[in-house]
Amino acid sequence: MLEKLHTTANVGSQIGRSLPRTESRDKVTGRAEYVHTMRLPGMLVAKLFRSTVAHGRIKSIDTSAAKRVPGVFHVVTIDDVRKVMPDAYYGPAFHDQPILADGKVRFVGEPVAAVIAVDPHVAEEAVQLITAEYAELPAVFDEVEALTSNVYVHDELRPAAAFADLKHLKGIKNTNVALNYRLRRGAFDTAYAKAAHKFEHEFRTQKALHLSFEPHATIADYKDTGVTLYTGSQGPSFVRTEIARLLGWPENKVRVKVPYLGSGYGSKLYIKLEALALALSMIARNPVKVALTMDEMFYQITKHPCTFRIKSGVDEDGRIVARKCEVLWNGGAYADIGPRVAQKAGLTAAGPYTSTMSQSIRLPSTLTSRRPGPCADLACRN
Repeated sequence: MLEKLHTTANVGSQIGRSLPRTESRDKVTGRAEYVHTMRLPGMLVAKLFRSTVAHGRIKSIDTSAAKRVPGVFHVVTIDDVRKVMPDAYYGPAFHDQPILADGKVRFVGEPVAAVIAVDPHVAEEAVQLITAEYAELPAVFDEVEALTSNVYVHDELRPAAAFADLKHLKGIKNTNVALNYRLRRGAFDTAYAKAAHKFEHEFRTQKALHLSFEPHATIADYKDTGVTLYTGSQGPSFVRTEIARLLGWPENKVRVKVPYLGSGYGSKLYIKLEALALALSMIARNPVKVALTMDEMFYQITKHPCTFRIKSGVDEDGRIVARKCEVLWNGGAYADIGPRVAQKAGLTAAGPYTSTMSQSIRLPSTLTSRRPGPCADLACRN
């Protein structure tokens, strides 16, 4: 029987045949090129000086010692970035994330300054010589606390034009709620009151790191006539759109090239290091690489933590007739794609048995003093 199956499978079929991947030889011999291993003529490298407090106003940044290190070309803060890019904020759902901290830090590990140097060792040595003084502010870390806290992570919401359904949030102040998504179907209160059995549960999920095998890395090569980005991105089309917006250029002047990608799991969607690399290349007038270490990956992005409260009403036959879900997402310091995560989760929170179920769904996506949390691939799978 097995012999007959084997013979049949190979007649005019690819089943049972080993088809080598086109890139497999390059990968196993070490010739495959990733952004981390790429070099361009005249390329410089950058390392980042990061915040050590979760929430605070920047009183001063002293870069004088770093500038004196041999091999250092530039030490960059937000003031330098503004000279080449006046509106230095980016993001897919909100334009809320500054390329470098702008007067305030919002999570431990936020980039405050960058050193551009001839090699990473020189840049890292110079970073260690930068000092900053902060006026610490109260911080909010928990998504439940963020709903009612008087500690606000952002002064006001800045929705991006890319998502037209968020435009009503523009200019809203004194809130940590990036989006309060609601979905209702039927009359939950009535159905729940009539249910034979009632259940209430609360679950909490933790943040988790994607930890792709290849840490985030981007090379920006800026010219006055156009810019080319070599980046480990899962979504190069959006990167091009956002970079063009930051420059005020048509998209055909922005090229985004993705070599082999050392995994991503959703953490490399939308825009991550590309805006920073662009600004540094504009300042240096040379190609600049920004490549994170594995340790720095823990500052970049995580999967949302959340608090999930659920009430279920079940009839005598065991059929779910009513369900109320309140899912509080912890989006971290910057919204990234968090509002979309909340909306997608709202469509699935009540589970698959929804055709005859009365539903009441509420999913606030909150901003807190944690590192950025949203990621479209993983966060929706809770």
